[in-house]
Amino acid sequence: MTVAVFFGGRSCEHDISIITGIQTLAVLKNKHKVVPIYIRGTGEWVYDKSFFDIKTFADKSTIKGKAVHFLPNQRRLFDKKGKSLFEIDVCVLCMHGLNGEDGALQGLLQMYNIPYTGSGILASSLAMDKNAMKCVLKAHEIEQVPYVCMDKNTYD
Repeated sequence: MTVAVFFGGRSCEHDISIITGIQTLAVLKNKHKVVPIYIRGTGEWVYDKSFFDIKTFADKSTIKGKAVHFLPNQRRLFDKKGKSLFEIDVCVLCMHGLNGEDGALQGLLQMYNIPYTGSGILASSLAMDKNAMKCVLKAHEIEQVPYVCMDKNTYD
């Protein structure tokens, strides 16, 4: 089985996602063909064999890698010239924060018909939006502790 492990991303939790990704790669590489996909802070997806080593990420300005992407309805990773690199059986999402665990990446992979681990789009987005989750719980009459929702516009 070929497993793509996604980590990094455009989030303030970028660095912890790198650690999660490296740990996951270490566990999976003994039983599967593993393809590490690092998402730069800019959102660019890159692949490199060096991504198995945490030392690669000590200075993010020096990280190399081949830009990669999926195409709709193809479980293959391609380089920017269109060359097929890997056929992917499943993606393991080691993302934290926005654009990773909020349903965004799940939506892209689902739209492209590529299997992935973890929660689906709705569960992921509700888990990130605490106010929306509280509303869902309330609508289903699930007991909650008292709470107040506020954002940067209502906080004083």
